[in-house]
Amino acid sequence: MKKYPFTKTCKQCNAVFVINRASKRNKQFCCSDCFYDNKRFIIRETNCISCGKTLINEQLKFCSHACSAKYHNARRGPVSEIQKDKIRKSIISHYMNNTVEKQKIICECVICKVLFETTKTRMTCSPQCYATLARQNSRNNPKCGGQKHTHRIRVKNIQQTEFTLESSYELTLANDLNNHQVLWIRPSFFWYIDQDNRRRRYYPDFYLPEYNTYLDPKNDYLIQVDSEKVYRTSTQNNVQIFILNKDQLSWEKIQKMVDPR
Repeated sequence: MKKYPFTKTCKQCNAVFVINRASKRNKQFCCSDCFYDNKRFIIRETNCISCGKTLINEQLKFCSHACSAKYHNARRGPVSEIQKDKIRKSIISHYMNNTVEKQKIICECVICKVLFETTKTRMTCSPQCYATLARQNSRNNPKCGGQKHTHRIRVKNIQQTEFTLESSYELTLANDLNNHQVLWIRPSFFWYIDQDNRRRRYYPDFYLPEYNTYLDPKNDYLIQVDSEKVYRTSTQNNVQIFILNKDQLSWEKIQKMVDPR
């Protein structure tokens, strides 16, 4: 019996290493790197039991599922007619006789108040009523709504508070306000009633707390499209909102609007 500690030679790098205890007496490599290097370059060849195809570095008995099925099916023997009949009856009893018809219940549509039959609890009777309910829920949800853009820019104001901007107009205006040390923030939305008597949300882009003024930079097309929306929001909420075109994105122009002196 060998006395501990004793030395051995690594099979991979031929370095001499020390064995200190009995649990390591069969150790053949000096480190884990040598172990994996040796395992990586050893080529182990086995043959598929079914077709005899050579398998390299594979811990499998078969080269494919087809060979595995062919090998095992050949050793199962033929299925008797009695066994086939048992399998047939078992399948029929499971899929045909045990099917239970779902019980129908009567629900009332929350939109059109029509009674309808269904197999599970539903709030609406049709896709049209479901779409109407979704629109109502989105309008009443303060976290839902507002136009979103694919390109967004993170910018800080003079108080080092970071906000997300969504257009080049907004970025130009924010940088100019920061250069003139004017405090701005991104405000919350306002409710307003449109021409169809529907309750909607309007999101201004900037709020100047020191001047109690809201700014909304837009291109020429959106100025024409959103002018009525901005007017309704301003009058219904009693707030001051200025729409800015591309030539008004500077504090010198804005200061004349908010403080005309």
